[in-house]
Amino acid sequence: MIFDNAESLDLLLRYWPVADQGCALITTRNHALAFEPAETGIEILPFDRAAGSGFILHLLSRDIAADISSQDAKSALDLSEKLSGHALAISQMAGLIHRRSWSIAEFVAIYDRNTREMLGMPGTNSLDAVWRLSFESLNENCAMMLGILCYLMPDSIPQALFEPSDRNDLPATLNFCSHELLYDPSSSFFA
Repeated sequence: MIFDNAESLDLLLRYWPVADQGCALITTRNHALAFEPAETGIEILPFDRAAGSGFILHLLSRDIAADISSQDAKSALDLSEKLSGHALAISQMAGLIHRRSWSIAEFVAIYDRNTREMLGMPGTNSLDAVWRLSFESLNENCAMMLGILCYLMPDSIPQALFEPSDRNDLPATLNFCSHELLYDPSSSFFA
């Protein structure tokens, strides 16, 4: 069982399994949860500035030339620092840079111009902004598909669920699933 981003012991204990077999994984920013109810904890540290920059450049290696500009190299360092070396935040922002066909420098400039809006409040470092930016970059069909898929088991989503034999079986919001230009399950169109 996985408890992702657990915030408090009280909330966690309401759902804690009573069986003495199996394993539970807790991800949290609350250091106290590493020892109760867990037996032990492993602290996952963020990337340092250089490692975060390397991760950004690795994720975008298909999108940038083999000879990266000194501006993009500096911008990758800046972005790593702005995202506090958080691997998931870096991954999400690299995906946004890729989808929008921005250079790293362009993204950092946009980020700097919109810091207040992106972080909600000046001076804070919030992953909420990273998620909001990622989700807002999805088109309506992608957002609809993601909203449905989050309720299904990731290992066995039947493709037939989105390809009914009768189009009338689909709700109006999923009509795009019956249009071959808008829905191609074999491509990464919705990724």
